[in-house]
Amino acid sequence: MTDLTVFDTEAEATRVQVETTVPLLLTSLQDSGVPLEMPFEVVDGRMTLEATLPQETLSELGETLDNFGIRYTVERIQQESESDSLLTERQEWVLDEAIERGYYDTPRRTTLVDLADELGVAKSTCSEILHRAEGRVLKEYRDDEAPSEVVVSSS
Repeated sequence: MTDLTVFDTEAEATRVQVETTVPLLLTSLQDSGVPLEMPFEVVDGRMTLEATLPQETLSELGETLDNFGIRYTVERIQQESESDSLLTERQEWVLDEAIERGYYDTPRRTTLVDLADELGVAKSTCSEILHRAEGRVLKEYRDDEAPSEVVVSSS
């Protein structure tokens, strides 16, 4: 760790920024394609992260953590039931706010910086949440447009 900045201290939580030259855990998450969604918890040097992942991504994360020598424990794996919602609660909230505040209007009535400030999140966090939500919506749209039956013939 090269720097630690404490932003807010409350009775049960402290918001900090950590800078490091060897971000092994972050690199492991990114290399495995795991979205790092806030908030996550760090207590006594142990990080607790809850994520919804496909089985392949979870396996990749385990392999990457093993390769970096990072000890970990999977506390629970739960089969996700069919959900009515395509997006996480946080993605829905940010996307709804972006729409309401005119982020998707032409011309835009708000910028990403202003939207992030109004929502009380970092610009990069706001951008990532919107990007993931947009990706899910667009992929679902394309899946819905795909033919329901594919016939392959060979001669």
